[in-house]
Amino acid sequence: MDSNRSQLKKWILLITYAIVLFLTLSNLDRVAGVLGYVYRIVSPVITGIFIAYVLNIPMKLIENKLLAKVWDKSPVLYRMKRGLSLVLTLLFVGGLLVGLLWFIIPQVTGSVTKLGASLPGFFDNVTEYVNKLTTEYDFASDIWKKVGENWKEIMSQLTQFLSNVVPYLFNFTIGVTTSVINFVLSLTISIYLLFSKDKLIHILKRINYAFIKTEYADRIMRASSKANKTFSRFIGGQLTEALILGTLCFIGMTIFRMPYAPLVSVIIGVTALIPYLGAYIGTIPSILIILTTGLMPAIGFLVFILLLQQFDGNVIYPRVVGNSIGLGGLWVLLAIMIGGSVFGFMGMLLGVPVFALIYGLCRLIVNNRLKKKGIVIEPLPSLKKPIKSRCKKDRRPPDDPPASTDSFTTEPTADQDTIQK
Repeated sequence: MDSNRSQLKKWILLITYAIVLFLTLSNLDRVAGVLGYVYRIVSPVITGIFIAYVLNIPMKLIENKLLAKVWDKSPVLYRMKRGLSLVLTLLFVGGLLVGLLWFIIPQVTGSVTKLGASLPGFFDNVTEYVNKLTTEYDFASDIWKKVGENWKEIMSQLTQFLSNVVPYLFNFTIGVTTSVINFVLSLTISIYLLFSKDKLIHILKRINYAFIKTEYADRIMRASSKANKTFSRFIGGQLTEALILGTLCFIGMTIFRMPYAPLVSVIIGVTALIPYLGAYIGTIPSILIILTTGLMPAIGFLVFILLLQQFDGNVIYPRVVGNSIGLGGLWVLLAIMIGGSVFGFMGMLLGVPVFALIYGLCRLIVNNRLKKKGIVIEPLPSLKKPIKSRCKKDRRPPDDPPASTDSFTTEPTADQDTIQK
């Protein structure tokens, strides 16, 4: 009877899953619209959780290591250690950001001003080159003839463009205001999460064991612990790696006297937050900016940034971020593409650790099912080059057979039979 009920439950779940999957695939546009609407609503919460993960790294260091002896000296300080650690963390991070902005903003402003001053000369050179081609190949008569024929259409398109600029500026203003409000909400949520994280974890643990079987509740706790470690290590390591890469880029460009060093270093550092592909994404606009000063500086910067990325990938990244992701290059690329297309820049940042968590859970489930079935699949052969032994070579003559070292496969001699008897 119980087996029939379990089979019926499995069939009901399977049929329900099939119906939901069919309805989802049949209405992908509506599902995407609903998910986008839900994401816009909960985006401050997601951003707040991300900020909390970032701030939790220095807060744990202050609370558990730097000031651990201070809390033990007084019961009052021990009760206030979470609040004091959070305040010190906010002061430290805020002071660090203000210091960086105080140093970066004047440099970037100067680079942008210099770039704006060089653009007219660049456009003059382009105009001169176009005029030269027009005169040489007699393009002018054809161009002016087409302009005269389509003059009314050109003016109507120009009027339509100007009429669309005003709503765009209005929407841009609303977007900036909404972003500021969402950031304030996210910061408030992150502060609340950090201050009450132990209490929230305790509540979630009680709910987990109250409504879910103990076996599955234990699995959820293990998965949550793994997710917490993966996100914390990845976010902290990625921020540190981006800061180091941006600093090295600024130092190298300053030493080699390359143009727009502060502006380009900020672009490289910000895009380096995207795993693996970030620095390459930031290289494209950086080359276009440097190209306004000449072709040779752009080529020199390309060579420099490629060497810096090789140094970062082989030396800095393995030591700072390490193997906390556990994904191959193909999976990282898919995670960045899917996360960026669905959730934008934040999806590109968080898509890799989320995909790594899903990948790790799927691998654990597959390994457990194979273990239950008693199936052992041989691992892939190692591609590492074998290390040559430094022992001295055997100096026996080639005719003598080597002595066997396996005592379990040798045949017993007569003397051995006599001793055993």
